[in-house]
Amino acid sequence: MKLGIFVLLSLLFIAPGANSQVVRGRALPEKGHRVSDSLRRLPLRSTPKVTQKEQWEIFQSVQRGISRGDAAMFAKYFGAQVYISLRDNESGVFSSSQAFYLLSNFFSLHRPIGFEFTTFGDSDDGPYATGGGTIVIRGVRERIQVYVSLSHTGSRWVIAQLNIY
Repeated sequence: MKLGIFVLLSLLFIAPGANSQVVRGRALPEKGHRVSDSLRRLPLRSTPKVTQKEQWEIFQSVQRGISRGDAAMFAKYFGAQVYISLRDNESGVFSSSQAFYLLSNFFSLHRPIGFEFTTFGDSDDGPYATGGGTIVIRGVRERIQVYVSLSHTGSRWVIAQLNIY
């Protein structure tokens, strides 16, 4: 199941150029540009700018938190229920506090040494971001892929799903 989702996501985001990616017909900057540059060009839902700013802040917080291995940096954006799927670990729907502890434990065993969102988009379910990075497990470096999706709950955007493959 996890492999199927990863393959599907990979097929959806085949880049036309060597370092460029296209989201809904718009090219995102090449690698090496800051995520904030990419987020400014993010073709999210046609909602008020305040809402888009909220989405950008969430994606930036998740990127910083994963890069530093600190779930507290983005846990405040979890919805009441969050779907979490972690490499070599549990997956399922968890409360926000359970999700925080699950991710904190994951990061204590899988130390991130780099992570960056590279693709941003919007689906019927809401905005999402995907990216890759590197973690260290028992002294061995391994590549990870991350998928994060948001949903609108009440008056704010929340993290509805976070997958680390």
